[in-house]
Amino acid sequence: MVFVPAPQLTVTLEQQHDKSELHVHPGGQGVWQARMITLLGAQVTLCSGHRRRGRAGAGNPC
Repeated sequence: MVFVPAPQLTVTLEQQHDKSELHVHPGGQGVWQARMITLLGAQVTLCSGHRRRGRAGAGNPC
């Protein structure tokens, strides 16, 4: 289980030639850890300090 006390939302604006792209993703250290643990093959539960909870990559409740 990875506890994320303060989930973050990252916003990136990329400029390539005449075209701009906006990228919005969940971010922060806890989200990064959950993704890396999942890539290693383990099942991870990501829980925040807020009442919204879910499983990394699956959307299931804690």
